[in-house]
Formats: sequence, C-alpha cells, structure tokens
Amino acid sequence: MAPEKVTYKKELVQYIESIITTQQQTKIPQQTKYLKELPLIIKCYEPYGAPHEIPNKGKIVIICGGIQLFLF
Repeated sequence: MAPEKVTYKKELVQYIESIITTQQQTKIPQQTKYLKELPLIIKCYEPYGAPHEIPNKGKIVIICGGIQLFLF
C-alpha cells in the first residue's frame, strides 16, 4: 500500500478512537488526491469458466489500470 494510504488509514483509526473517547467530532482526515507511485494489488484468483476463462495451468498475469476488470 502506498505510504500516503497507510498514513490516511492510521489517521482514520485515530479519528474514530477520538470520537469514541471524547464524544466529539474533530476534523475528518482527507485522502491524498494524487499519489507519487502507482499502487499495485496482487490477488490470487481460482480458475473460473466463462466469461473470464482463466486456464487451470501455468502462470497468468492480469494488469488492470483503473478499469475494474475484476472487482476486489
């Protein structure tokens, strides 16, 4: 995960903990609009039939750049 996303995730946890302990809302953390790097997520898929027809042998690499071909 990109460092900016890790920081944002930690800020969200602190924000929720603050609400729980103080019973008051503070400024909501905001995500970074642009990242300095392209995040890469690797997910293992079981072989499925149509419409994706992923073969059950060898190594398959699928690269999706923001098109959400396979939803996580």
